[in-house]
Amino acid sequence: MGYQDPNQPDRFILTIGNLPGGHHCKVMIKIESPLTCELDNWTLVLPANFLQSNLDVKATLQIDVSMKSNITELITPGFDSTITGTGNSMNVACEALPIGGSELTLKFKTEEAGKPTALLQRNEKGQLAGMISFIPNFLEPDEDEDDLEGTGEFIILIDRSGSMYSG
Repeated sequence: MGYQDPNQPDRFILTIGNLPGGHHCKVMIKIESPLTCELDNWTLVLPANFLQSNLDVKATLQIDVSMKSNITELITPGFDSTITGTGNSMNVACEALPIGGSELTLKFKTEEAGKPTALLQRNEKGQLAGMISFIPNFLEPDEDEDDLEGTGEFIILIDRSGSMYSG
């Protein structure tokens, strides 16, 4: 059974019962985490101290990366890993995780990382909602990203529902 530690909200506790001494079991933990995108690099970061340092366990990590477009490069800086797969689906396996150590970073590039996307969704009443997502590139070919001033993330919302009309 797994549960969140009431005294430490950033800790998840997993208890395994009825396991005789000298035996082992496989525990799979699924983590969903947002990806950040910088220019054409996607980044996934698993937090430091993902596993406690006082545990006597053999920890391995397997990450499946599936994207809509082909993955052109995938690296795990600072960690030994085996990378398999091609196209839009790849797998990363790390056999020697640093328990209680630093965070694990996975960086990858796709063919369409910086391309704009548009999503359109219809609700149960038949009404449509749309979203456009894009990463603007203000750099000239000879400029460096560090030379930009005022970089940041912007959200522009256009509400045409009429719910704010007071007339």
